[in-house]
Parts: sequence; structure tokens; C-alpha cells
Amino acid sequence: MEREVEKTLLEIESAIKSNERRGNTHTQSVLEQARGIVEMCTQVARTPTDLKEILGRDKPRKVVLNAGVPICPICGRRVVKCYDFCPDCGQRLNQ
Repeated sequence: MEREVEKTLLEIESAIKSNERRGNTHTQSVLEQARGIVEMCTQVARTPTDLKEILGRDKPRKVVLNAGVPICPICGRRVVKCYDFCPDCGQRLNQ
């Protein structure tokens, strides 16, 4: 998993430099944000299993109702119906 992350970061860095040379600032900016997200995930994840679990949070999960109150299906925190992500664990939510 670590090699895959390193390879991904190298590919992103190469694409950033390529877009910088072409003057494509919008794509360059998006790639820089992607690099930041990948780096943040690798810092938060202590093991490859942690990283897989964190990346799996991007798959939307249906909000659970507990006595009529919407809660995150992963951590159980109360969420507002308009939330796209749980503010506690980061799980993507499908309302």
C-alpha cells in the first residue's frame, strides 16, 4: 500500500509540473489539492488497513434514524439532514 501511495504522489507531482509548464493553473491547483488530500490521509492512517478504511468513507452510506433523529451509520453522531459528510468521522452520507 505504501508503494502505491508513493507512486500516486509521484504521478500527481509530475502532473503538477507538467500543467505548470503549460500555464494551466486551474488543473495545477486541483492537482495540488489532491496531493494535499493524499498526504493528509497517509499522515492520519497508521497502517494500510487504516488507509483503506479512511478511503472507504468516500462511499456514501445511508443515514440511520434513531427515534427520528438522523445519525451517522459509522460513528453514531447526530447529523443534520443537509450534511453530505459526518462532521465527526468524515463518512460521506447519502440522505
